[in-house]
Amino acid sequence: MVGDITDIYVNSFQRMLRDGNFRPEELSAIAFGYTKLLEESNEVLTELRNVVNITTLSMTDKGAHGRGGTLPREDEALGT
Repeated sequence: MVGDITDIYVNSFQRMLRDGNFRPEELSAIAFGYTKLLEESNEVLTELRNVVNITTLSMTDKGAHGRGGTLPREDEALGT
């Protein structure tokens, strides 16, 4: 996902570099902003990945039936 975001920023920035309406100072400020956005995007994705890993771990820990958190068999679920 960060790769997709990076591609968008790189392509957009390359278009701005070719556009004569931007001064070097403006391009520098835009590049700085893009860098900050990419850093924050990476941090958010890292946090999200950690949440998913924690959720996955809690779902796969041994459950009450001792079978690694799997669902009960049909006969157990129905109480038969």
